[in-house]
Amino acid sequence: MAATIGYAMSGDVNIAYQVTGEGAFDLVLVSGFASHLDYDWQYPSSARLLERLGSFARLIRFDKRGDRSFRSCGRST
Repeated sequence: MAATIGYAMSGDVNIAYQVTGEGAFDLVLVSGFASHLDYDWQYPSSARLLERLGSFARLIRFDKRGDRSFRSCGRST
């Protein structure tokens, strides 16, 4: 179950984020060294973890600057 990826402005870049689950509270999952919002759903063990967390919380995840999902806004600084 992959969810839609949204983008939030941070300086001159957009940071990719994803919200899944419908629990009673928000849970922000900060990934370790490397992650990718879409690719995490392709690995069964990662997908099970994300689905389990989303079963009791609204799960909020984001890609860190420099990860593949982040996009430049095209503005010069």
